Amino acid sequence: TLFFEGFAYGLPAEAETISGHQLTDAYMKGAENALNGVSEPMNGTILSVAMQSARAGVSLTEITDDAGQIFFRITEEAHASLMQTAQQNPVLRPYHVVDSGAYGFCLILDAFLKSFAPDCPAVPYGTLHLPDALHSQELEQELLQRFCVELVFEPFGCADLNLLNSQLRGLGDCY
Repeated sequence: TLFFEGFAYGLPAEAETISGHQLTDAYMKGAENALNGVSEPMNGTILSVAMQSARAGVSLTEITDDAGQIFFRITEEAHASLMQTAQQNPVLRPYHVVDSGAYGFCLILDAFLKSFAPDCPAVPYGTLHLPDALHSQELEQELLQRFCVELVFEPFGCADLNLLNSQLRGLGDCY
């Protein structure tokens, strides 16, 4: 959610088309917004995938301003980064599985690419490993909080976000 909020704010208002530079600026704002929204970001998650693919897009703007080519490159790098999450994330490493949030993010990018640049070929996924039943039980025991709850609120002028964060800190694995 934070990624798409940052991405939307980064897009030029009411534009019919966007340049490659505008696309990468918005995409980078999305990645930064997501990263800044997590108090203790972990490598090998959707955050890593978003940031690495954003950097790949920015890098390509030195060669071209074609938004379709750039978004294809962003999606391509997101897929490559997704495959790396299995080794980067210490929780996932023993099970050789990719981060599920990052996988979902790549699926969303695939859909955007198809609608944004329908003539671009689909970006292939690497070989994804699904854990066997034994590993699934072990992984389930290791993950103490198995539910994702997101809280969205509009802070009023008097809200103390540091106090709220300290009170929520002991209630889960992420904040």
